[in-house]
Amino acid sequence: MNWVTDIYCLADLPEKSVPWFEKVQKVTDAFYRAAKIVEITHRHEFISPDDDLIVISEPELEKKSWIREVMISADGAPWCYALAVFPWEIFKSNETELLALKNNFLGESFFYKQPEFKRTNLQYATCDHHNYFTKQIHKLVPSLKEVTNFTIRKSVFSRQDEQIILYEAFLPTLNKDPIYE
Repeated sequence: MNWVTDIYCLADLPEKSVPWFEKVQKVTDAFYRAAKIVEITHRHEFISPDDDLIVISEPELEKKSWIREVMISADGAPWCYALAVFPWEIFKSNETELLALKNNFLGESFFYKQPEFKRTNLQYATCDHHNYFTKQIHKLVPSLKEVTNFTIRKSVFSRQDEQIILYEAFLPTLNKDPIYE
């Protein structure tokens, strides 16, 4: 994927998604203010360099990692697909907290409690129908099978020489503007 730092460089950007992508503030708070019911479904697993996820072709995925994948729905509609990639060392040193996340937001339950992790390097890319993200979104939300391109936001959370990568796709079914304080 070709990552850019200016979201407006991407073609076919869903208009309602732009305010969500641009903000670095607590997106979770905006979800709660924009919807009556917010639900998170999750799964997590260990990956190694030969797993399918490597099609993302990020150097960070060239070693054993732990991933957490979530679908965030609001008022019954899927709004956001997110994938967090934790290097093995970070996972092992935070295993109890990470496995306890269950259906909670990663930011509220992990990053806000560890302020030494700083969010940097917001980047954006469009993924096509061959991409891992598109395949996962189609698997989790079959009603979006006709959508062949999704815009992904990539954030890097850094602490000294450690990095956690968070990928987010705000889906076309997200039909409300975020409400930020």
